[in-house]
Amino acid sequence: MQEYLFLVSIGPVQDFIASARRSRDLHFGSWLLSELAKAVAKEITDLNGENSLIFPAPHNLSLLEPGSELNVANKIFARISGSPQELGKQVQTAITQRLHALKSEAYEKFSGKILEAEAARQIDELIEYFWVAVPFKENSYDTVRKHSENLMAARKNTRNFGKVVWENNRAQLKSSIDGQLESVIPGDKYPHPRETGTSKSEKAKLLYIQYGVGPAEHLSGVDLLKRHGVAQPVAYFPSTSHMATKPFLERLNKLSSDKIEEAKRLWTVYIEHAKQLTPDHKLDFIHERDTLHKILDRIEGSFLFEDRLVDLLDFVEDRPPLESAKKALREFYKFIDEQLGKARPDPYYAILHADGDYMGQTIDRLAAQEKGDEQHRKLSQALDGFAGKVREIVEQHQGALVYAGGDDVLAFLPLHTALQCASKLAKEFQNELEPFKSEEGQQPTLSVGIAVVHHLHSLSSALDIARAAEKTAKNIPGKNALAITIRKRSGGQYTAEGSWGDLDRDLELLITLHCKDAIPGGTAYELQDMLLRLSGSDEDQNNLSLNRVIQADTVRILQRKLNLLGKGSEEEKETLKTLRSMLGIALPLNQEQEEQLTQQERDTIKGMPQQVKQFINKLLTAQVFADARKLAKL
Repeated sequence: MQEYLFLVSIGPVQDFIASARRSRDLHFGSWLLSELAKAVAKEITDLNGENSLIFPAPHNLSLLEPGSELNVANKIFARISGSPQELGKQVQTAITQRLHALKSEAYEKFSGKILEAEAARQIDELIEYFWVAVPFKENSYDTVRKHSENLMAARKNTRNFGKVVWENNRAQLKSSIDGQLESVIPGDKYPHPRETGTSKSEKAKLLYIQYGVGPAEHLSGVDLLKRHGVAQPVAYFPSTSHMATKPFLERLNKLSSDKIEEAKRLWTVYIEHAKQLTPDHKLDFIHERDTLHKILDRIEGSFLFEDRLVDLLDFVEDRPPLESAKKALREFYKFIDEQLGKARPDPYYAILHADGDYMGQTIDRLAAQEKGDEQHRKLSQALDGFAGKVREIVEQHQGALVYAGGDDVLAFLPLHTALQCASKLAKEFQNELEPFKSEEGQQPTLSVGIAVVHHLHSLSSALDIARAAEKTAKNIPGKNALAITIRKRSGGQYTAEGSWGDLDRDLELLITLHCKDAIPGGTAYELQDMLLRLSGSDEDQNNLSLNRVIQADTVRILQRKLNLLGKGSEEEKETLKTLRSMLGIALPLNQEQEEQLTQQERDTIKGMPQQVKQFINKLLTAQVFADARKLAKL
C-alpha cells in the first residue's frame, strides 16, 4: 500500500491566542488550539497505528487523550498509508467534534440568550485547517519533507474565502476584544449610555450574572468560548494582578504566628466589604492545587490593590460601599505596616517567552540522515520530554504556564523568581537536547525574552513586548541568549540583553549588590545624564579621546557614588572592581598617550559608550528584580 508523508497545519495561532483581555482567556485560547492539534494526532494514530506520528511523538499514547497535560504544536507530521483524502476528511471531523464539545461545555456556563446562529457561524469559521500529502519513496524522507513544506506554504497562499455576510448584522456591535467579529450578546442587555441610577446598576449586575461580562465588554461567540471555557487539567489561571502580588504575599508569610489571626480577621472584614461590590457576592479564588495562603486563604492577591476595586463600580449604586471597602483595606495595611514595616505590592510582573535556537538546522540535518523520520521522532520525543518538565519548573518558581509545546514556552512569573526560572528552563532545554546537533555542530539552545510590565497594562501589548524581547535575544550573535525589557508606566522602556552565562551572571551580581544596598540609588540615572551630555554624533562616538573621557567619567561617578555609602574602603573597592569588570575597564586606567595604547585598549575605549549604555540598562533591570526579592524576603 502506498505510503505518504501527511502534514497538517491548524491556525490561526498568534492572533487567536493574543486576542484576550484577561489572562484566563489567553490561557484557554492557547489550550484550545493544543487540544485541537491533539485531536488531529489522536485521529491519525487511531487509523494508522502508534508509530505513524513523527511530530509529535509522545512516548505514551494516553497523552493524546482530551484534557491531558501534553501540549501539541499546530503542525503535525505523520507517515500514513491509505487514502490521504479520506484521512483529511476524518481529521477535519475530529477537529470539528472536539471544537463543538468544548463550545458546548463553555456555553453551559452562562445563562443569557445570545445570537446563536451568529455564534455558531463564528465558531465553525474559527479554525483554519490545511493538509498536504506527498508519496513516500524508499530513503526519500528528506526530499518528501521539504516538498510537503513547500506545498503547505503554497496551499496557505491559495486559501478559500467564504461569502461576505456583513449585511446580516450591520446593527450589531463589534467584539471589544478583537474588533473583527460581531458581538453575539443582544444590545438591549446593556445599560444605555444615558441611563443612570438603579436601572443602570441592575442591568450591569444582570449582564455580569448572565454572561460574565462587564457593561463595556461586547463579546463574540469566540470570545465567549474563551471566557467560559474550562481548560484541563488546570482550569484556573491567575490574573496578572495576582501574579504581581506574589512577592508581597511572601512577605506576609513572615508574620509571626501570634499575629496571623489578627491579620486574618482584618482581611476577612475587608473581603466582606468587597463582596458587596460584586453582583453575586463572589470574588476570584486561587486554584485548589495552589497552597493556601496563611492570611488571604484562597482569595486572589489582586484584591490587595485598592485601584482594582473600581473595576466593580459598575455594579454599585452609590459610593459608600466602595469607601467602606477601601477603609477596611487600609486598616489591614496599617496592621501589616506595624508588624513588618511599610511596604505595598509591586504592580509589575513578568511574561516569559522562549524559543529554541538552531532548531531548523538541526531538523534539516536529522532529516538528511538514514531513516530521517526515525531521527525526527527521537527529536520530537526529546522536545516532549522538555515540555513535560516546563510546567513543574514554572510552578516551582510560583509562575503560571500558558503554553509549552516543543521548544516554544509562554509563562507568567512574579518578579522575584523570573530570572531563576528562565535560567533553569534554558539549562533543562540544553540537557534534553544534548544528543542533537545541527550541520555546523551547533547544539540547540533556548533563547528567552522577558517583559516586565504593569499588571493593568494591555495584555496584547504586553505579549508583543515579550515576543520582541525574545526576538532581540535570538538576534544576539551565537543566540543562546536572554533579553529583558522593562516597560514602566512612567519612565519609558529599556532592554538588558546578552548571552546566557554573561547577562544572567552580571544581573545576579548586581541584584546581590542592590539587596545589600551596596549600589546607591540614582547611580544609573547619573551615568545616563553623563552619557547624554558626552555622546554626540556617530563621528564623535568614534573619537578615541572623547570615549576616554566617557570611560574616566564613568569610573569617577561610580567611585563618588560608592563613597557616599560610607561602608568602608575595602567593600567599596571590591564593589568598584566588580562594576569596572562588567564595563571592561582595566585596572588601573592607562594614562599614557593615545599612540601608546594597545589595540585591545583602543577597542575597549571605542566601545565604551555602548558598554556604558548596556551597563545602565543592567543596573536598572537589576534594581527591579532586587526590589522584588527584598519585598519577598523582607
